[in-house]
Amino acid sequence: MYKNKWKFHRLDNFRQKQEIASFSKHENTKYNILKTSLLTQI
Repeated sequence: MYKNKWKFHRLDNFRQKQEIASFSKHENTKYNILKTSLLTQI
């Protein structure tokens, strides 16, 4: 049972990392769009 719990914990960590990665990717895209629109306004 303890082994399974550890395995699940590892999986959960992996899932969290994936979510963080996709979130930062989304934030980067948003930032790039903002930057581009600011540059075109000047």
